[in-house]
Amino acid sequence: MWKSQPTDVFKRKAKRAAKDCPKEIEYALRNLNTYLAALDEGVNPIQIQERFRFVHNERNGIYAVDQKGGPKNLAEIRLYLFPHAPSETLYLLTIGDKNSQPRDINDCRAMVKEIKTSEETRNERASEPEPTEDESEIQ
Repeated sequence: MWKSQPTDVFKRKAKRAAKDCPKEIEYALRNLNTYLAALDEGVNPIQIQERFRFVHNERNGIYAVDQKGGPKNLAEIRLYLFPHAPSETLYLLTIGDKNSQPRDINDCRAMVKEIKTSEETRNERASEPEPTEDESEIQ
């Protein structure tokens, strides 16, 4: 079962978007739930993009979910995601619009690099053997 992990940036921008563009965020969040349900069904993130027209591949493992499916007059909004398959964690990176898209994608790349580094460190620690009783007394 996949779990979602919003960044502090995502939380802050979601709160702001709920005030500034409530309909857009409503439909984008519906699409996010559909995306998460597809992951839970075992669909590969690459295939999700091909399955739903509201998902955009932003490269480097980053995907954007937009507000498609709502009324035609909605402003464009994107929720930027990073699905980390080994931990089955869907990182919710940030929220932006068409005007902020290049900056948002660059910010997401930096966040993904940090996530991958911390996941690798966590995995290395998990694979280290526990010290024996004799070893722990020496330290």
